[in-house]
Amino acid sequence: EAMQWAGAAAALGPDPFADDAAEASPVPESCTATPPPWTGAVLDEARRGVHLIHLAHMDMDLERWGDPAGRR
Repeated sequence: EAMQWAGAAAALGPDPFADDAAEASPVPESCTATPPPWTGAVLDEARRGVHLIHLAHMDMDLERWGDPAGRR
């Protein structure tokens, strides 16, 4: 369930790991320190976090790992 949730949440915004994405900047606080809506560096960090949650739960998704776009 976590993988589906994270994948759906990640699809709502731009890919923070895309080649043309801005470089990560320092974040002065945790994404959970303030309630949404977030902006700026905190929103960017939350987007990176949801992609990492998705990645952590993809370990058994062999079909996705076989796809070059999925490995990226």
